[in-house]
Amino acid sequence: MTRKICITGPEATGKSTLAKSLATEYDCPWVSEYARSYLNQLGRPYIESDLEKILEGQLALEEKSLAPDKPFLFVDTGPEVIWVWSQFKFGRVSPMIEKVTRSHDYHRTLLMDVDLEWSPDPLRENPSLKDRETLLAIYRSLLTSLGRQYGLVSGKSRERVVNAKKFIDGRS
Repeated sequence: MTRKICITGPEATGKSTLAKSLATEYDCPWVSEYARSYLNQLGRPYIESDLEKILEGQLALEEKSLAPDKPFLFVDTGPEVIWVWSQFKFGRVSPMIEKVTRSHDYHRTLLMDVDLEWSPDPLRENPSLKDRETLLAIYRSLLTSLGRQYGLVSGKSRERVVNAKKFIDGRS
């Protein structure tokens, strides 16, 4: 059975890079962040209702990427990202996002630390370290309330991969 590993956290913390690196290390598939492709083709500023569509697209990609012959599926962002995004940006979370976030589970969750330097990107909205620290605290609180086993992944470059692997392999 494939065990899903969720890589989550504030923007610009290396989620996509880590997902790709871990997929290579373990020779397993990974799921890209659906929000990027959705927002890039949207042609207008996103609105609150777009978050549910993004969540549906992310879950569909996740399901499509499962490979029963592989031990892991690395998921670049799960429902909790949409939950935090909605709460932080709009001050509320729709019942659908709430329900999916509370019912969707992963074998392990890797929470990315905000110790990387900010890198600009047209889709990123929170360049201030203070905002990113606030977001990290929201993630910690949410993951704890969900009862999710998670590990905080910090460090630069290869160190981040090594730290993530320790948690995945149950060594931390």
